[in-house]
Amino acid sequence: MSLNEEMISKELKAILSGYIERAIDRVAKYATTKSLFVKIHHKINSNATYDFDSDFVNSLSNEQLSNLIKFFTLFETNYYNRYSVTAIPTLLEILSGRNYEGYETLVNWAIKTANSKNPYIPFGALKYAACKSLSEYKSLVS
Repeated sequence: MSLNEEMISKELKAILSGYIERAIDRVAKYATTKSLFVKIHHKINSNATYDFDSDFVNSLSNEQLSNLIKFFTLFETNYYNRYSVTAIPTLLEILSGRNYEGYETLVNWAIKTANSKNPYIPFGALKYAACKSLSEYKSLVS
């Protein structure tokens, strides 16, 4: 494993363990950390032609996936806005298929956190940008 891979692994483990604020602080302070998170973003983003690793994403526990969504919502909103190429809708779709108990709370948090800066988070389409909650989104798509 190269030094870069070791650093990515270390940062990813911290995020998956819930050290989200620490990771965001590191992005703000160190340009090299941002580039590491961009590489992780490529690994977890199926909405772009990167190195999406579905086996990795599907192997995560619900809590780990939730932590990844929280981190990348903050990361994309403040440091790496990918607009329509956001990773969040795909990650949320995977989590919703697992009947995660905290799903609605997580989606509503993502709406409040990111929607004004990236209207594609969390639902992936501009037509849902005005939704202020998961229940409002569900009423539009049903």
